[in-house]
Amino acid sequence: MTRRYFILALMVLAAALVLSACGGGGGAAQTVALEATDFAFSPNTATVTAGSVTFNISNKGALEHNFAILDAAGAEVSRINSIAVGGTQSVTANLAAGTYTFVCDVPGHHEQGMEGTLTVNP
Repeated sequence: MTRRYFILALMVLAAALVLSACGGGGGAAQTVALEATDFAFSPNTATVTAGSVTFNISNKGALEHNFAILDAAGAEVSRINSIAVGGTQSVTANLAAGTYTFVCDVPGHHEQGMEGTLTVNP
């Protein structure tokens, strides 16, 4: 009987190792918290692992803001249309490895430097 339990224990251990190896970026939920002020994001850089990422953006400024994630070619990947003064909005994006830019593109805000860099590792 002990041999049977030993084999069963090895099978359970092997299954656990396979499941943890397959977890990659899809394991723990990834969340990035940013503050939008007039006219910056804090922090203005973030690094995550490829997969599903939730962005929580709090508007600490005196003006309404928005939030857009752009890929290396400038194409929009995800967006929050409006973040009211004092409010917080969230968006979840499924991101591939690469470098992205996040911006507030309310007219005049991006031009005043309201952007940041998002690095997504494999």
